[in-house]
Amino acid sequence: TGEAEDGGAEALARLGAAPALHTLALDLSHNYVGDCGGEALARLRTAAALQTLTLFLDDNSLGDQAAIALAELGKAPALEALMLNLNRNDVQDPGAEALAGLRESKSLRTVSLYLSHNYVNGSGAAVLTHAFDRAWQSAKPLPRPTLCLGVQRQGCPEKTFEELYGTDSESEQE
Repeated sequence: TGEAEDGGAEALARLGAAPALHTLALDLSHNYVGDCGGEALARLRTAAALQTLTLFLDDNSLGDQAAIALAELGKAPALEALMLNLNRNDVQDPGAEALAGLRESKSLRTVSLYLSHNYVNGSGAAVLTHAFDRAWQSAKPLPRPTLCLGVQRQGCPEKTFEELYGTDSESEQE
């Protein structure tokens, strides 16, 4: 295991300046990236041609500050597919609520978001559920945004998202 820390993540974020960068996959799992490193990686949103971004950031002491910054990746002009693995970090409800804003992205078609073993409670989970439930019911042209969501609170037994948080009453009517 290497240590990306703030400087390493900062250097990797400079990849966003590459004019022909269309696809980027970074596995920085277990690298002490921290909130400052997460904020640095969020600057990849300025990559003009980036269409597919995969970030494995599990077990990196990322908190709400990093999650809020990473939610800004939805503003990347050409980004169509985003996979964020934030498992085993310190994300709480404010970070989860910010990540729900990815739904509002003009360009994203696919969002895979992994939040297992964080501290997402009822309000953060409810906002995520509502935001992405709207995606499936929206009149946006196909392909509709897709969400792959894994949420498990610290100390909770493995259960499905619906078992932990229930479903939105609007989606139950269909």
